[in-house]
Amino acid sequence: MRRAIIPALVCALLFVRSAVPPIGGAVLAAEPGVRPSSDVYKDWGIICDNGLTCTTRTVAEDKESQITLVREAGAAGRLSLQLDGLPNSRSRTLRIDGAAVALAGRAWTFAAGDVGATARSSDPATVRGLLIALGQGHRLSLGRGKPLSLNGLSAALLRMDERQGRIGTVTALARPGDRPAAAVPPPPPLPVVRAVVTRERLTAAERGALLARYRDRITAARESTDCDPQVSDLDSAVHALGPDRAVIITMCLAAAYNPSYIVLVIGRRSDMLEQFTAPDTLAGPGPHELRTSFEMAEFDPASASLSSYGKGSPMAYTGFGSTWVWDGRRFVLTEANESLIEAMTPGDWVTTYRTR
Repeated sequence: MRRAIIPALVCALLFVRSAVPPIGGAVLAAEPGVRPSSDVYKDWGIICDNGLTCTTRTVAEDKESQITLVREAGAAGRLSLQLDGLPNSRSRTLRIDGAAVALAGRAWTFAAGDVGATARSSDPATVRGLLIALGQGHRLSLGRGKPLSLNGLSAALLRMDERQGRIGTVTALARPGDRPAAAVPPPPPLPVVRAVVTRERLTAAERGALLARYRDRITAARESTDCDPQVSDLDSAVHALGPDRAVIITMCLAAAYNPSYIVLVIGRRSDMLEQFTAPDTLAGPGPHELRTSFEMAEFDPASASLSSYGKGSPMAYTGFGSTWVWDGRRFVLTEANESLIEAMTPGDWVTTYRTR
């Protein structure tokens, strides 16, 4: 089953005009570039980020083991395979449908981990050889816990070939051909983002004055965002963005492990107020739904960065996160990640968007 593209916040900041008159701002165009994708094929998920580095993974039902394959874009893109959950760092044997497969040679490195041991290889021939064997099987046992399902691996590898332009070339994993490696497109350029950090810090009196001046408009923004009226905005955070701008972060909804906040960019010496919003999905053409509140939102003055992350479960086996930086005019997305499928380790999410 293919899944629609992730709600992974994969564009630069947009300021949009609110239905509430005091809150406004012109729409800013999204940054150009390759659109990330996220797909699930039976028991395997695959994410390709905006640089077309692709990660595919499956996790055992008991979360005791997982397989992760990562391939970078381009003819010479690095290919690496990681097996997590081996009984110990001396384990050298896997079982595919009961048949023993040895992890032999210097192409593999082994290390102890918090949950079992890990085996890694970045040797193309070694990784390809094991992928061929896995593609012919149904179940893989690492020697502990429940076996890993191999159903969907071939489809995930084909999707990886498709996204990176490898189909029909000698570099393809699922559908190789005679075309040379040089036929594979180069990796797309990553956006360049530079933060503008101010040394200014607001005093308690300045923060209080700004909150008092914008109180009615903060209330209007909360109402237009359908915030819980029972949630107080008395503990709103206010930070300087520069001599003329500041940011207010105020709670919108209280939740057990995902409280959400609205983010407002305000004038320090003017009455401008713009609510920060970001695309919630890039699934196909047409207008994109915008996120107007952000889980666990925080601003770091030292890096001029705004971060948000949400957990899909209390232990964060699933979830997503994003980071934006202030570039002097707006917040611009610099990084995003989300869970491919339920991860073996809480917070072990996959990059969906990156910059340089």
